[in-house]
Amino acid sequence: MATFISAICSGHLHVWIMILAIQTIMVHELFTLAYQIRNEKRNLPWFRTQQWWFFLCAVFYVHGRFLIHGAHPSIMTKATGPTQSFVQWCLNHHTFVSYAMYIAGFVLFVVTLKKRFYLEQFVHFAWIHMTLLVVFAQSSFFVSNVFNGLIWFVLPSWLVIWNDVMAYLFGKAFGRTQLIQLSPKKTLEGFIGALFMTLLIAPVSADFLMKFRWMTCPAKSLSYFRDTSWLDCDNDETFQPMDVTLDMPPRWVLSTVPFPWVRDTLDKLGFDVTFTTSPLHLHSLVLALFAALIAPFGGFFASGLKRAFRIKDFGASIPGHGGLTDRFDCQVVMAMFTSIYYHSFVEADFALPAGPYDVSGVWDAVNTRFTNAERLALYDHLGTLLNKSVVV
Repeated sequence: MATFISAICSGHLHVWIMILAIQTIMVHELFTLAYQIRNEKRNLPWFRTQQWWFFLCAVFYVHGRFLIHGAHPSIMTKATGPTQSFVQWCLNHHTFVSYAMYIAGFVLFVVTLKKRFYLEQFVHFAWIHMTLLVVFAQSSFFVSNVFNGLIWFVLPSWLVIWNDVMAYLFGKAFGRTQLIQLSPKKTLEGFIGALFMTLLIAPVSADFLMKFRWMTCPAKSLSYFRDTSWLDCDNDETFQPMDVTLDMPPRWVLSTVPFPWVRDTLDKLGFDVTFTTSPLHLHSLVLALFAALIAPFGGFFASGLKRAFRIKDFGASIPGHGGLTDRFDCQVVMAMFTSIYYHSFVEADFALPAGPYDVSGVWDAVNTRFTNAERLALYDHLGTLLNKSVVV
């Protein structure tokens, strides 16, 4: 918890590093499990090498894309000489380099196929890709949420933690009915109680977090060690108060009444309820619903996987609590939903200007990606346009 809070207080870059470290530990736990189950007595060739090579491919492709869009200017301005040329080439040909790395791993797998162990090796190949798809790919959406604003990382993570704690407390106090066979200790009473409490805490948590500017500002670049101007961002409409009016009873309820005279009577007796809130409060309720209703199934999935291999925990990273995979099984599901929801309903509704599309992002791109001749041509063209506008 101390590491988590320290990273949050340090900014986007440190949270990104923390996420990559968590991903590495989680993948290591699953790779170690595969080694213990599949290879200890079989001595399959290049077993560990293939695991970590494909993980390296995934890290380079996924985090490389975040690097290009979020940290590219700061890295390129620091790199000089041959290092700059190499980094520049890798970033400009990122997709090709990623594909070449994966194909190299694919060829290595094929040429190391061993007679009488074909099935085991293909099972291992599938295990690697399942690990990268289910764990690494989903958890990588954490980084996208961080760059959109730390609040989109902290709030969903907190709601999952709160829901898990409430499910435990309500289950201990009132649990009688088993919820699912995969987790005998999970009860329906705990599930419903956690849902109610998560919906209750969500707007309160959102209201608290949105008071901090460093929580709501998106990361335009990772150069804020020298430049903290990103903290001066203007909060968009997501965090601004607005008046909401609700019809009581709701119109959709009235439309279902079969008798016109009853519908007209209820309409005349109806009234409006007006209150002040912000879009973030409403978004927090959606996140709370997912955290309480869907995210727990990430834990159920992990429980089923552990039962399939007859193990108690994926690892021992946290004494008494198992490995990080045991603690983040619900979080990775929540991370992907938050990112998709943000880009579908939050960013789409308010068209947030962020990343390389603002003035500073374009200027950094010109200074890092353009050659001197291209910069001079651009400046001449801009000068011509400005002269024309002054004449007009």
